[in-house]
Amino acid sequence: MISRGYLWIVLAGGLLGGPLAAPAEEVAASPSAVEISPAKIAKIRELLDLTGAKKQADLVLAQSFERLEAKYPSLPPSFWVSLKEKLNVDGMIDLLVPLYAKYYSDEDIDGLIAFHQSALGRKMAAVQGPLLLESREVARKWAAAQLTPLIEAIRQAQAAAPSPAPTPPPPDAPASGS
Repeated sequence: MISRGYLWIVLAGGLLGGPLAAPAEEVAASPSAVEISPAKIAKIRELLDLTGAKKQADLVLAQSFERLEAKYPSLPPSFWVSLKEKLNVDGMIDLLVPLYAKYYSDEDIDGLIAFHQSALGRKMAAVQGPLLLESREVARKWAAAQLTPLIEAIRQAQAAAPSPAPTPPPPDAPASGS
């Protein structure tokens, strides 16, 4: 039930040191943090395992590092090894548990687990990654086809729009020639 896109946002935020890179202690101490029973935590972890969340996070992280290493080839391999050791996908999974607890009841989680243990649920988990990648490509092509005429229409409207009138001087400005 966790999408690659969501994982990419979380991991990219962590890699780039953005606002998504809050320390676990800060997240745990947030006012929205609630007490979650050990049984519910175990169920959520089982659900995340069934959905392949950790595998997807590991894959997204590996792909992120490939892109970053290609973008910054002057950095030594030891830098990348050190950075990879600091990032802990398990820590991110720990942070997802309260989110799932917030939005899903125990009964919801039981139902999701049952679904993901079914043949259809296993198929969904198996095709989710490729489906998302292909969907992104379709969305990219659609957006490009839609945006090109839109941008052209904006340019034409700007060109046809009258120039703004000059701004008059403020009333308290000294008169010229005094």
